[in-house]
Parts: sequence; C-alpha cells; structure tokens
Amino acid sequence: SVLKSELPHELQSLLHFEPMIDDQAVLRLTFLGHATVEPVINNFMRETKVKVNILQANIEMLRKEMIGRMIIGMQLDRLELKKVCEYLEGKGVIVEVMGYTPLADAF
Repeated sequence: SVLKSELPHELQSLLHFEPMIDDQAVLRLTFLGHATVEPVINNFMRETKVKVNILQANIEMLRKEMIGRMIIGMQLDRLELKKVCEYLEGKGVIVEVMGYTPLADAF
C-alpha cells in the first residue's frame, strides 16, 4: 500500500503558504528506521513544552523497513518553527513545512 501523506481534504482546503495571526504551522514528518519506534514527538513535547496537534499518522513496512508519516500542527512563530525543524531533523526525522491553517478550534 501507499503511505498516506496528504492532509485530509477539509484541512487541505484551508491550507495557505503565508502565516496569519493565530494560524498553526502544518508539518509533514517522515520517520525512518529507529526514529519510527522512538517516542520522538513525546520527548519533543516534554523538552520544549510546545503543544502538538496530530492531524494524521501512519506507519507501514516498505521493503523490510519501517516508515512512519505524521502530519502535525503547531502554533509557532517563524523562529520557533525553525528551531522545531532543527530539533526534529536532529532526531532523524525528515521535516516538510506544508503551510499554515487556522487552529483546529477555528473550523
């Protein structure tokens, strides 16, 4: 099967590429190998106190390797977002900023 990596249609229709006040950054995370089974997001939340909104998550085996995909939302400014990306990449996670959406309770 193909690994799910797209936003649900409802969120995709709200996605835009420049942040507005009270938006959340939407990130696509790809976990390979050991990062797939490590509590990366849990550790991140404990260490940084940043709240993470999990929008979608999936783990599959491809060619005998475990691969995980997660789409998350976080309300951050650009500097905080850069630090988050650096933190996650340092843990072996591939990070892609997909864009920005209103916070979940706004729709």
